[in-house]
Amino acid sequence: MKRFLNQRFNAYVIVGTYRGKKVSTRKQVLEQNEHPISKLVLLWRKINFTLTNMIYPLIRASEENRLYGSYVSHTATGRITMHEPNIQMVTKDFTIVNPLSKNNVVISCRSAFNAPTDYVLVSADYCQLELRILTYLSRDKVLSDIMRKPGDIFKSIAAKWNNTNEEMVDENMRQNAKQLCYGIIYGMGAKTLADQLEVSIEDAFSFMESFRNTYSGIKDFIKKTVDFCKENGYVETITGRRRLLPNIASPDSSISNKFPPHHPTTLKCASVRCCKRSIVQPNCLQQTAGVRRIRGKGTEQYDDLQGMASKVYLL
Repeated sequence: MKRFLNQRFNAYVIVGTYRGKKVSTRKQVLEQNEHPISKLVLLWRKINFTLTNMIYPLIRASEENRLYGSYVSHTATGRITMHEPNIQMVTKDFTIVNPLSKNNVVISCRSAFNAPTDYVLVSADYCQLELRILTYLSRDKVLSDIMRKPGDIFKSIAAKWNNTNEEMVDENMRQNAKQLCYGIIYGMGAKTLADQLEVSIEDAFSFMESFRNTYSGIKDFIKKTVDFCKENGYVETITGRRRLLPNIASPDSSISNKFPPHHPTTLKCASVRCCKRSIVQPNCLQQTAGVRRIRGKGTEQYDDLQGMASKVYLL
């Protein structure tokens, strides 16, 4: 009877796979599982996360009909975080599919925000910020040439990496190149990359090595940064901000392994520094092309921001 129950109802058959003696129900595992309950578990997690981390905090904070989030700037990396509520991390829209009817439900947390009368909400973003900083820091000639050319950066990177013309680069090749770029920047391992690209670990490792060899300046920069950190116990941004990492050269592997060769602190700190200056100096908005003006459900595109910076208020 026990064997029958295990074969028919054991959890790993439905929603997970064995990892040692335990059943794994990680997101990557459930996404690869074709059983319908796997999708339900993922959907429940997404809904529960949205409720507990976004909806409920917003309701508690909006009693005065105005949101006042608290910024935390005194962090070790210099990264600005927000809490009570964290409106920097508002969940993107997603759809709840109802298998019993045709009426799907769209959950849109962002539509809950409205500007006061005679005001608008403005959204601005940097284009490939981390990648551009990496290009500057690494002085990689191939990547620098790509950055100077007009057009799709990731398409150009994919073409160079695959030794082909840009016209031959499809969306899958472009996406792989994009994930590789940011994976290397933020220290992603071969296993994580394999999960994202849905390939074997061996193929993912081969992709990473091929990418590093194509853009050798990045590989040299990472090695030089790690060597400097091991010798001095810190890394430094372009503007001189230091991130202390005294344990990186520890003889205790359980400590030093927390700082792998692709540790992204330098890049993250530099990116954060740029964003900090944008918060302090609204004139940086003049350099941003393509800002959305949001009013009700519609959006309008603005490509020229000259003269707009003086009218920007940080609420």
